[in-house]
Amino acid sequence: MYVVSLVKEQAARGHRVAVFAVPGTLVYEQLASAGIRMFDADRQSHFSPPDIFRLRRIASRFGFAIVHSHTRFDVWVASLALLGMHIAHVHSTYMVASRKRDPHH
Repeated sequence: MYVVSLVKEQAARGHRVAVFAVPGTLVYEQLASAGIRMFDADRQSHFSPPDIFRLRRIASRFGFAIVHSHTRFDVWVASLALLGMHIAHVHSTYMVASRKRDPHH
């Protein structure tokens, strides 16, 4: 719910914010009901061509300066969508428990 708090606080401070999320999720529903501009993501996966192209088109059309991704799924879609564009991409995680089944762990 960190993303919900972050977006609401940014909007309250006068920043122009919008969220690209999967409809029906708790984040989507809470932010939409708070009046935040929402864009529908197709699905959550590491590589989603429809989401990559949709986010690229949205970011370009609406002139976003920064795209913030928050999960291990989001980072790939956002990175590939913004490839070659002059839009900053910030990725952060907040209290995300890892399964620790990857080669690193």
